[in-house]
Amino acid sequence: MPDYRLTKRGKFVLGLFILILVILIVYSGNYIVRYIIDGASVPNEISETNEPMTNEETRTTENSTEINTEVTEVVETSETSTDSSTDSSTDTEETIYSATDLEDLKQFKIIFYFSEDSSEIELNSDDLLSIQAMISEYPSERIAVEGHVNGYPIYESDAYDEKLSMDRALVIVKALEEIGVDKTLLNVYNFGSESPLFTDYGNQYKNDRVEVYFIDHFIKANQGK
Repeated sequence: MPDYRLTKRGKFVLGLFILILVILIVYSGNYIVRYIIDGASVPNEISETNEPMTNEETRTTENSTEINTEVTEVVETSETSTDSSTDSSTDTEETIYSATDLEDLKQFKIIFYFSEDSSEIELNSDDLLSIQAMISEYPSERIAVEGHVNGYPIYESDAYDEKLSMDRALVIVKALEEIGVDKTLLNVYNFGSESPLFTDYGNQYKNDRVEVYFIDHFIKANQGK
């Protein structure tokens, strides 16, 4: 075989090629090592994201939870308030009367006449039955029971007039309770001699009386002269 020998130029080229090859191998090795190291660090990054929250983050989360809880409570309170207002409006709903009913309520009035200076009376059963019938028809209406005394000719009450008018009113209240009227619906007044029906001598005895009517509807007016 012939013996080949490299010239100086050939040696130079070969050396340069080997140097480039070594550089490529070193660079590739570094790249591979970095890739392996970076790949191994990925789980660490993931684990870092799962680390316990800092105090600031914990407070933020707690505040968010509290806000959500408060919002829920406000909503529940609002619903409860709405329900309560609905129930309240239902309970306080007024009875709707027809024109005929209102006219009956306005005109209904019964007067019990007493003897002068007396609080005793013999009650008319027809009057009591009339009251009982009206109460049965309008069971929730408030009733006024007014006691009066004749003060002719001055019509200025004193302690005696006020007591006598109250005694008379209480006699009628007792009679109404006995026929089944709810005492909580009764409103008692003692006017003494300050509200006479008549101021003339001939009819003055009619001022000794007790008036019974529906307090929310009856229109009072001077019936005498």
